[in-house]
Order: sequence, then C-alpha cells, then structure tokens
Amino acid sequence: MFAFVKSLSQKIGEQVQLVILAVLSVVAIYIAVGSSSGVLDVISDLLPILLVLSAVWLLFIKKKILASYVVLLLLVFSNGINIFINWLFSYHFFLERFSYTFSINTIFLLVGCIYLMVMIASLLMTEGIKLEIKKLDMVLLLLLFGLYVYINNSFTSLIFVGIYLFFALNAGEKLAALALMLSGIIATPFIIFQRFVDNAAKMTTIHMWLTDAFALFLIYFVIMHAIPLFGKKKIETKEAE
Repeated sequence: MFAFVKSLSQKIGEQVQLVILAVLSVVAIYIAVGSSSGVLDVISDLLPILLVLSAVWLLFIKKKILASYVVLLLLVFSNGINIFINWLFSYHFFLERFSYTFSINTIFLLVGCIYLMVMIASLLMTEGIKLEIKKLDMVLLLLLFGLYVYINNSFTSLIFVGIYLFFALNAGEKLAALALMLSGIIATPFIIFQRFVDNAAKMTTIHMWLTDAFALFLIYFVIMHAIPLFGKKKIETKEAE
C-alpha cells in the first residue's frame, strides 16, 4: 500500500492529471454555485471559486503540482471524508432514516478529497517540500491580510489561510497567492450591496462595517500588487515566443 501510494503520482501521467483537475474544477464550481439563488448570490459565490481555481491552474501549469493540489484540497475538498462519515453514521434506528441528507455533492467531495490526499501524499514521498521563499516583497500586504483574517474570523482561520498562502508563495507564484487572498474578500462589495437591497444595513454592527471597509481597502491593495505581475507575465510570454 505504501509503495502504491508513493508511485501513484508517477503512474498517473500529467495529461491524465490535467483531465482529472479539469473535472474537479467543474465540480468545485458546481458545489460553489449549485445552491445559489439570485444574480448577486451567484456572482458573490462564483467569483471566489474562480479566483481559487485560477491560482490552482496557474500553479499546475507552472509544474508546482503539490502546491496546486494542496490549495484545491484545503479550499474545496478538505471536508469530503468528514461529510461522508457524518452522513454514514447518522442513521437513526428509531426514526429509520439518516439524520444527514445525502446528495451527489457528498460523493463529489469524498472522491475529490481522497484523490487529492493520496496524490499529495505521493508527491511528498517522492519529491518532498523544498523551501524556496528567498525574498518577500509584499510583507505589508500579507500582514494586513493576516490581520483582517484574524479580526474577521479567528486565529485558527489565520493558520489555515497561512498554510495555503505559504504553498503558493513557496512555489514562487505571487500571482497565485494574490488570487487566493482576493478570493477571500472579493465578495465583500456584493455583500454590502445586498444589505441595502434587503434593508439589513441598519442591523449591521459597527464591527462588520469596519471589517468590510478593511476588506475593500485590501481588494484595492491586492489589485495594485497584481497589475505589475500581469505585465511581467506578458513580457515573459513574448520572450518565450
């Protein structure tokens, strides 16, 4: 079993992995927007997952496959096994039914989670993790984003976010890291607008308004960091041609 897992990333060719990644990407979009209703809900749910997938594909295309799989696992499929187990053992003998509702998403998440975990384990066994972060030129942005995550969520969330940002930055793909940061805050303008549409703005606390304002500032800050990188990508593409 150990030998099988170790060799799996080499047995499954890159083209096959690309096809599987494409399927998982479609599944991720379906899960993100499958229950959305209304234009604003669809947009606010679609934009974050598209940014996550942009980072995943950028890492994969740049041959940073381990980082690509880690990001996709953490941000989309990490709860796959947990959700399946909760459903499987939720059967109530007295009521003669499952307490948890089973859906096709349960299978999608389970299969995606197992595949990514096995592939990550295989890549770690064969390639390991190489620390390649030599210089960070967006320390202030990372600190501010970390502060936002801590204030808006929790210290546990900060650790979680720090893990996938580390993998993106360690892979040398700053644009992927910026896309991941943006994915966590891009829905803020739509959430604010929805509050006024639903007449819920008057019920919003000062804390929420301040964190939303912080998020809007970070959106601008992230975009300003990303624009020069797009220019570099174009130059690199022309040189390659």
